[in-house]
Amino acid sequence: MRKSSYVKIGAFVCAAVLLAVVAVVLMGSGPMHKRELLFETFVEETVQGVSEGSALKYRGIPVGSVKSISFATYDYTDEDVRPDASAEDVDRASRYARIVLAVNTTDMPDPEAFQRFVERETAKGLRAHMKSQGITGLVYVDCDYEDPGSPTLPVPWNPKHPYIPMAPSLSKTLTDAVQGVAQEIRGFADVRANVTNLAVRIAALVDNANAVLGGVPALVAAASNAVASADAFLRAAKDDAAPLPGLLSETSNLVVSASAFLDSVKGDVAGVAASSTNFLAGADATVAGLRTPLESTLDDLSRASRNLADILDAIRDDPGRLFQKPAEENMP
Repeated sequence: MRKSSYVKIGAFVCAAVLLAVVAVVLMGSGPMHKRELLFETFVEETVQGVSEGSALKYRGIPVGSVKSISFATYDYTDEDVRPDASAEDVDRASRYARIVLAVNTTDMPDPEAFQRFVERETAKGLRAHMKSQGITGLVYVDCDYEDPGSPTLPVPWNPKHPYIPMAPSLSKTLTDAVQGVAQEIRGFADVRANVTNLAVRIAALVDNANAVLGGVPALVAAASNAVASADAFLRAAKDDAAPLPGLLSETSNLVVSASAFLDSVKGDVAGVAASSTNFLAGADATVAGLRTPLESTLDDLSRASRNLADILDAIRDDPGRLFQKPAEENMP
């Protein structure tokens, strides 16, 4: 082989090596010069499906990715807790997950202006949302707007990066709804128990009132008979006790007054007894009438709560069901 051939081969190899080096440098220069802004959010629910590298979007437009996911207590200690934070908020925050979001600002002319924009829009209701990518089970973070007055998680620390509150996911919302319904059902159950106890107590009161008031007419009649007997006795003794006319006259007047009083009381007591009996009987009937509608309402709420719980479990096990169309029946 001639010497010129070796020279050509050597030059070709050197050129190839040089091109490879240049390609490696150019390919590596992107990440080396990549600029990004970091934001963070906290989550009080499962972050299943979110991982490092998951997409970060702003109203559906890709703007970055998830930088890291960790327990909030790994990045914040007791020394980071603000003096004005309550013990309840600190205990609640111990269950938070911390998600750091990275926004690619390599092509942005003014990254600081973008950071100020995000902070300003957060005050107007900008919130992070965890959304599912169809039936894949993967989750991405999308920043969109909510009601500015909607509640946010209490954060007992001063975040290390600009903070974007996380809105509750669909699963969290459904879970809270089911728990709220269950709590209402428990409240209705307590009301039903109280109404039932009240009905029992009213029935017992009616029985006791009937037993007590039923003897009043007999008592009044016995008192009237006693007064009549005393009046007859005093009238008979008056003729044989001439030396005591004044005393007997006063005693006779007293007996007459007592008789009149007993006659008037007899009617009043009978009326009060009848009114009390009617009132208690009406209350007993009212409570008894309420018992059946309450039981029916509680049964309906119990079934609704179980149905909601089943739906929530199905969505949690297979999020793709939210995007599947119901199967059409085969036409004959």
